[in-house]
Formats: sequence, structure tokens, C-alpha cells
Amino acid sequence: MPETEEQRKAREKMEREAAEQTRATELAQQKQAKPGEEESTRVLELDDDKGPEQEESFALKIYKEWLKKYKENNPDFKENENKIVRDPDGTNLLCFKDPLAEEDFVRQLAKNAPGGKIFDKGIPIASFDNGELIDLRTKKPFPEGGYAHLVSQLDSGVAYDKTTIKSPDVSAMMSPPSPSHSMTVSKTSLPEIPSTKLSEKEKESDLTQNESDQVKLTN
Repeated sequence: MPETEEQRKAREKMEREAAEQTRATELAQQKQAKPGEEESTRVLELDDDKGPEQEESFALKIYKEWLKKYKENNPDFKENENKIVRDPDGTNLLCFKDPLAEEDFVRQLAKNAPGGKIFDKGIPIASFDNGELIDLRTKKPFPEGGYAHLVSQLDSGVAYDKTTIKSPDVSAMMSPPSPSHSMTVSKTSLPEIPSTKLSEKEKESDLTQNESDQVKLTN
């Protein structure tokens, strides 16, 4: 029975993912065989960005743009310890020692790349989808700091299936109200109390009335 179109697409997808996994595993093994190479090296695979014949990869172009802006805000940033390398086979390698910088870069890459995945020791840990950096454990976008939290664990030797997931930061939602939102009581919020002062005419009238009453009493 010939396979249907859906079956063919599913088979091709499985074959493609298997090939990517095999390639990532081979690269991870090669890395382990080379002493002195950064332990935090991760493999970056982008759609339409493969092959050593390209003069400069799309990822390297984005990295240069990102680096210029990042160093403006972080003058002490160590570029030589946080970089992207393209090997002779045309594979992009993320070599970052600063997990927060790595997250900042891959988020920028996700916004510009048509698609792709990040592998650690042959295991896919993140993907790019519609400008979002996706956590493949949850199939949802990483919360702020979530990617850095993951790679920090991986670099310290924690197995991928033993890593913990960072919860979204809700501290901003619980921040105290700003002074401009403080409660105030307007001057018109309280009812006005009628004045008890008598006018001059009222005083004269009361005085005349008192004198008249006294005359009546004496008579």
C-alpha cells in the first residue's frame, strides 16, 4: 500500500530530525576529544544557513550587530569568552561562558532567524519559532532568565532531563504603587460646616431686641 502524503511528510520530518540529532552528537563527541575547548559550547542550527561555502553565516552577522550594542551597555563584557564560531563544516558553535549574555544573544537571533534549534551534547534544548525562543521541555517561550537558568545547569553537569524550569518572574506585578497613585483627600470631599458667626446687622438686631425686653420688664 503506497504511503499517503501525510505519511511521507511525517517520515521526512523524522529522518531530518534524526540526521540533525546524529550530527549534533558527532559534534559533541568531537568537542569532548579536543581539550581546552569551552565546556559551554553548544551547536546552533539555523534554517537556510548551512555549508562551509558561505563567506559569513547569518548567525555571525547577527552576532556582530548584537555585540556592538551589548558592549555599549556592558563595557566589561569579555568578547573572547562569549562568541560564536563557525567550524570548517559550516556548523555554528555557541561558545559562551556568560549564560545571561548567551540568552540575550539567542533571543536577538530568534527575532531575526527564519527558524532553527540549539543543541547541547546532542540534545535539542531550544528552538526559534515566530520570533520566540522556545523551551523544548515545555513547548512554550522561555521566561526572562529561563534560558540562562537552563544552560547554567547544563554547564555545571546537570543532566538535561534533571534540569529545573524557571518560573516567570511575578515581582513586577507586585511592585508598590508609585507616588503619583497615592491616595489624597480633596478639599471638597468633606461637607462644609455652616459658619456660626453673626453678621453686624444680626448683632444689632439681637441687641435691640434685648433692650426692648429689658424695658418691658421694668414697666
